[in-house]
Amino acid sequence: MSPLVSIIMPAYNAAKYIQESIDSVYGQTWTDWELIIINDGSTDDTASIVKMNQLKCEKIILIEQENKKQAAARNSGLKIARGTWIAFLDADDVWAKNKLEVQLGFQNKADVLFTSGTILYESKNKKELYKTEYGFFPSADMYAKLYTYNPIPNLAVLMKREWIDKIGYQNESLDVVGCEDWEYWIRLAKNGATFFGIEDQLFIYRIQSQGTSRNLNRMRIAQAYAKYINLDFSLLNKEHVQAYFKNLMQPLINRLLESNQKKEALKQIRILNEVTEESNYNLIQFLLNTGISINSKFLIYLAKPMLALRALKRAFMQIK
Repeated sequence: MSPLVSIIMPAYNAAKYIQESIDSVYGQTWTDWELIIINDGSTDDTASIVKMNQLKCEKIILIEQENKKQAAARNSGLKIARGTWIAFLDADDVWAKNKLEVQLGFQNKADVLFTSGTILYESKNKKELYKTEYGFFPSADMYAKLYTYNPIPNLAVLMKREWIDKIGYQNESLDVVGCEDWEYWIRLAKNGATFFGIEDQLFIYRIQSQGTSRNLNRMRIAQAYAKYINLDFSLLNKEHVQAYFKNLMQPLINRLLESNQKKEALKQIRILNEVTEESNYNLIQFLLNTGISINSKFLIYLAKPMLALRALKRAFMQIK
């Protein structure tokens, strides 16, 4: 008996693209699947399009809920999924027709199977290869790799259903929005899941627009948080990881200070000091907690202690 694949598709105002995504599921050469679409509070015709598809295909399941973001939407689908394998497909992306069949040909290789594919930059009408990794990765190897970058796009994954019972659902915290899948792969690897990358290009990942600097800050915050909550120094080179966190978070903290996001900056400072086991940013914490405004003139870089001393002198002058 062939295994059932549960396909999880969150959808928010996806009327422009969702039919193309659904059609790429219809066209799969692997036919033993169920498609669970979560309408995450859409205000356009997303739900109507899904309901029309339900009339001609009983394998489509629609969940309607208020907007709760991607992780919560996926979790709603995961909670009712019946398949022994789980796949993810966002409502503006598409699969090659043999995507599931190719992956299931490797089902004895690992717990998480992922493929290569194509990135479509829609605003530029440009395509390029999605750079990923190929071959078998023990859990510890993938865990270490995921602290450098994320080689696993969400729509590329096919994972064993049993791992949901072992590690739980995706993280719904606002702190990890935009990196929910990355955090999930880190958690899988940390808890012993194995990975296998397949060279075949089996998806088209659509990027509709480029993010703003504020969105860049949010993504950096999400990256740092995803790694921070899953940090296990027994599985990593401690010095390398600490250096990585400094390189990631020092510019982020400075950008947050420049944009007067004091509360978020303090949060990131606490994380950085904890991970690096240092207290280099305590001066900035002092300045913020005394209510002193910090602009680009007072930014403190860990590599320049004299700047810290000058900033402290200026701070006391303001107090006086």
